[in-house]
Amino acid sequence: LFAVSDAVVLPYRQTYMGGSSGVFVQAALARRPVIVPEFSPFGPTAKQFQLGIPFEPENPESLAHAMDDMVATHTQVVKAARFDDYVADIPGWRTFVEDWIS
Repeated sequence: LFAVSDAVVLPYRQTYMGGSSGVFVQAALARRPVIVPEFSPFGPTAKQFQLGIPFEPENPESLAHAMDDMVATHTQVVKAARFDDYVADIPGWRTFVEDWIS
């Protein structure tokens, strides 16, 4: 599904603040831009690696505007995205294990 999508929308609510998302990672692995809530870790990560467009969580108008922006600027967003840099920055399980045993 990621391969045939132009972009991936993650309409998480504020209760998901600070959470993680396999969907976010899978979108990057498929080199698909994302539309994400502004809160951490999604908004800041998308901004840092230019992975997509943020929206104000729990605001349907903001989400609709972000989706319109993605349609209008999709080519530029994809060209600017640093998918490989983001994927390379994801800590592997070895990091977690080494931190745990040290």
